[in-house]
Amino acid sequence: MKKIISLFQRNYDTDRLVRDEVVPGAEWVLAGEGTATRKWDGTCCMVRDGQLFKRYEVKRDKTPPPDFEPANAVDENTGKQQGWRPVGDGPEDRWFREAFSGREPDGTYELVGPKVQGNPEGFDSHKLVPHGKHPVAAPRTFDELREWFAGPGRDIEGVVWWHDDGRMVKIKAKDFGLRRQELLETIALSRSGWAGVDQNGMIVDRREHPEAVPIAKNSMFGVPEPNVSLQGSPEAQRKETP
Repeated sequence: MKKIISLFQRNYDTDRLVRDEVVPGAEWVLAGEGTATRKWDGTCCMVRDGQLFKRYEVKRDKTPPPDFEPANAVDENTGKQQGWRPVGDGPEDRWFREAFSGREPDGTYELVGPKVQGNPEGFDSHKLVPHGKHPVAAPRTFDELREWFAGPGRDIEGVVWWHDDGRMVKIKAKDFGLRRQELLETIALSRSGWAGVDQNGMIVDRREHPEAVPIAKNSMFGVPEPNVSLQGSPEAQRKETP
């Protein structure tokens, strides 16, 4: 798989987050073209003619292994090159073999499961998830995407847009400074009934920010009716203290 370009430009010289400036070649996403799909957090691999390959990156000035198959040219800026290597019989490829049935159609996949990347997706066994097969209703503008990634119940690594002509563009939650652990904490807060939105549009705990507007019930994301009593909250206790 060729390296997928990002939707927005990155601040390489400062915080390395993205800014509201579209990367050349990604304009079609903002024009409403292509399909938004879920980006899974695992390890990229490929099935071709019944054989499984794993993604492999050759670092600058390093010699690739003999079985390395380039997927693109060497990046002029980083000196890196992405490609593929066949999955072998060694212990380092155990989880690939466990997930692979041999019946998968040709295409690219994401290896996910308990022993892959800390299992942020929460799978109970190792699986190959096909790329581009799980549509999401993601917005496309900078501000809307940042808000969408931080929304209640939105435990997702990122989005990949697929164009009919084969082009792809990606964006991740962490590109906006949103860490997945923070998202998980936000989800837990939303499902507790204590989540609210403050005057800056941030999701906060209403027990500490009673002025925040409660987040309404949303059965799809497991968000209950908001709790109405703030008794026992830090803010309430401060007000009760003589």
